[in-house]
Amino acid sequence: MKTKTSFIISVLLIFALHLTAQNATKPVIDKNTKSLSLFVDKGLEQLVTDWEKAFRTVNPDASFILQNKIEDNDGISIIYGNSLTNNLWRIPIGRDVIVPVINMNNPLLSSINTQGMTMGQIADVLSGTNNQSWSFVLNSEGGHALNVYIGPDEQIVSGITNAFDIPSISYQLKTLQSKQALIDAVENDVYALGFCRLSDVIDEGNSFVSGLAILPIDRNNNGHIDAGENFYSDPETLNRAIWIGKYPKSLSRTIYATVNKTSPDEHQTAFLFWMMNDGQKAIASNGFTAVTNLENQANLSKISSTELLTKSDEPEYAWVKILFIALATFLIVGFVLARLFNEPNEINSDTVAKRKARLAFHENNLQAPKGLLYDKSHTWAFMEKDGMVKIGMDAFMQHILGPVSRIQMLKDGEQIAKGEAFATIIQEGKQVVLRSPITGSIVAKNDAIISGDNNEIIDNWIYKIEPRNWKREIQFMLMVDQYIDWMKDEFVRFKDFLARTLHKHSPQYVNVVFQDGGELKEGLMSELGPEIWEDFQNQFLNTTK
Repeated sequence: MKTKTSFIISVLLIFALHLTAQNATKPVIDKNTKSLSLFVDKGLEQLVTDWEKAFRTVNPDASFILQNKIEDNDGISIIYGNSLTNNLWRIPIGRDVIVPVINMNNPLLSSINTQGMTMGQIADVLSGTNNQSWSFVLNSEGGHALNVYIGPDEQIVSGITNAFDIPSISYQLKTLQSKQALIDAVENDVYALGFCRLSDVIDEGNSFVSGLAILPIDRNNNGHIDAGENFYSDPETLNRAIWIGKYPKSLSRTIYATVNKTSPDEHQTAFLFWMMNDGQKAIASNGFTAVTNLENQANLSKISSTELLTKSDEPEYAWVKILFIALATFLIVGFVLARLFNEPNEINSDTVAKRKARLAFHENNLQAPKGLLYDKSHTWAFMEKDGMVKIGMDAFMQHILGPVSRIQMLKDGEQIAKGEAFATIIQEGKQVVLRSPITGSIVAKNDAIISGDNNEIIDNWIYKIEPRNWKREIQFMLMVDQYIDWMKDEFVRFKDFLARTLHKHSPQYVNVVFQDGGELKEGLMSELGPEIWEDFQNQFLNTTK
């Protein structure tokens, strides 16, 4: 019976998503739309002017009314991320990205690509604090001068000073009068370092301009471009890295289209559809970078969820679409409730009521108590006064997995070795396996862990272990400061994993797992299917270094 029910639900879901996708690919321009109220952030005026002209070619009667204050605007606002408020419906529509560019024929290119430059080193060069030479930056011989060129846009200059936290740029730097002049200067000077927008160095074939490359940035200041920092090979890879937070955020600003209510009306929806299709041409022509294909698909899906209920280009079938979606929703809710109340070891309704609101989380708000030792299996260990060791999963795993249905545990007295599977975390049939941080025998297990009543990491232990090789094994574990540094790279690696696996399996879930700007949502894995959990086990957890 469960199999038949699941099959029916799957068919209805696929049909409903197909209908939604059909709407997402057919932007409807309302011929009766006379005006659109807009608020525009400083620096984005020309982009909106170009949109107005292009939009009128398909909707001649449309006009734009510009508002002076975002709070007075009941229409669409085109703003930078720093103008966002929590109550705005929004989608990311582009980015303003500044990049450092170098000449591909630089004799020191191999060293540059291996070492990169830190943000601090770049700041010193821009401010004239230190000797401007590649040899000084790379700690090598030769004394080769480092000649810096900056594009003509005032926003590039202000963006650079803000990004690198310097009062002004050095008088020795050369500010050029056009985008082409900067490209020519870097192409003709093998020791050049230029600063411009990312879109300036992308050609019509969506490759970097011939002869130029992006300077790799050493974000963790270790004197080496690690695998997680090596994403400068092509524009698509770099753009995805910018989206998920690998590239320095101070060098990139996301542009949003927002509506100061729960969702856009049908006229605003028509314009938003057009903006994410034909309107994307103006993003590049104004010096900005388009969002990734995955983000664009998610945006269209988000817009279409409003369009489906407000307007249809096929009115005679609208009731059929709504009926199928309503029926699918009804069956899904019934199926989930049945599972919730009938399956043993599930979280009860009192626990569900205590769940926290799903907020974004990141490395800066991750709970990492001092005194615990952390393992790269995303587990921790703590020795108590009696010599017994508590072990459990770290806060990162708790945040991304969300509510746990049950934990499949070993029995008291069983032996476990470091690196061996010691617990299976189960959520609605989906599961991941945790590996032990230490070797020893189980003396107790925490059967109350799934209640969700304990907020402290130390109280959410899984086993008490009598350790057998404690002194040796703790040499490979991390103190809290080391763990926090390591987790910065893990967040980047996890976002990279998500971008790849969602692109392969479920691009429609991008808005489910990522907050705007690439932040991760609380309990994001609970929204994803078993195939993604399997990839998480094999491609993320089992490959942790």
